[in-house]
Amino acid sequence: MGRSRIKAASFLCMEENFMEPEKILKGRRVLIVDDEEDILEFLTEVLEICKLDRASTYEQAKEPR
Repeated sequence: MGRSRIKAASFLCMEENFMEPEKILKGRRVLIVDDEEDILEFLTEVLEICKLDRASTYEQAKEPR
């Protein structure tokens, strides 16, 4: 595991950040890939503070955005 991943994991686990996910996620770009439309809809709502890209397949996810 690289240092940046360890730092990110530590940051996410800090109590003050754990209770305020918007601190971590706001403005982040997130790619959601799932073949279940219901799951895509749910995650789109949950992660509305992020910049979201969605895909139903791996092939769609690989396409430039």
